[in-house]
Amino acid sequence: MAVEELVPDKKVVWNVTASLIDIPELKNKTEWINTKIVWEISSADSQTELHLTHFGLTPQVECYSICEDGWHNFTNSLSEFINTGTGKPFKI
Repeated sequence: MAVEELVPDKKVVWNVTASLIDIPELKNKTEWINTKIVWEISSADSQTELHLTHFGLTPQVECYSICEDGWHNFTNSLSEFINTGTGKPFKI
């Protein structure tokens, strides 16, 4: 990942410069290369909101459903970690 844009306390944009999605059922294990992952941070009602967009991860991409589920798992784990001190970033 290369940080393409950084606005402290607001936004981070990663450009995926190298990737190996090590999932046996995938034929194309490098399809994240040249995609962008955008983290946007905001606050409302004394709460912090984190919005993730993975530009280039579309239904036409082989890993779409697997990666979409993975992002949901990681962001839910991050929320758990923030709220409880323990997350579960990887499914067991």
